[in-house]
Amino acid sequence: MKKRQSIFAALLITASIFSLVLYTSCRQKNYVSPDSCANVLCKNGGICSAGACSCPSGYEDADCSTISLERYIGDWQMRDSVVGSDHASVINSSSTYNITITGKAGSSVEFYINGIAGNMGYNNLPCRMQDTLTRVFTPFQFRSQDLYGYVLPSRLIIVSCKGVVNSSGNYIHGTYIKQYPLADSTVENDTLIYYALRH
Repeated sequence: MKKRQSIFAALLITASIFSLVLYTSCRQKNYVSPDSCANVLCKNGGICSAGACSCPSGYEDADCSTISLERYIGDWQMRDSVVGSDHASVINSSSTYNITITGKAGSSVEFYINGIAGNMGYNNLPCRMQDTLTRVFTPFQFRSQDLYGYVLPSRLIIVSCKGVVNSSGNYIHGTYIKQYPLADSTVENDTLIYYALRH
């Protein structure tokens, strides 16, 4: 009987020690050392928290070293289709043309689109990347702009525009509204959807 009690006591002690070790190791997984940021260098104004960088708007990657706009810059082939218009005859019409996106000097979130609507005279359409928590698609917006070009109609007003670029930087899609002022002081409005692929 004494032997059984000794074996039972030994098993109870062993189980208690095992439970304590298991509990301690599980708690250690969630433990964040106060020095977890000691060896982490966050660039471009990023802030380290719990061993990881939190990047300011316009920067990304583990150390905030990549300018998010880099995925926009370059030449694109754009296709837009009219989905709404003051003139029913243009609905469902589409066009394909090239645009160029350039960065705005000194900004990590602003850029320009050149050649919108297939008119190389419509340049420097200002856009701004929006903050986002997901990096699958990064949203951006055009600012309203009155543009003058070389091809008729020579005046185009971009009323509003929004779009997103994917994380690989090779696909953009969105919508925009454009107006053509007419000779009688009225305007024609077109609503378009678009997508663009990087050349």
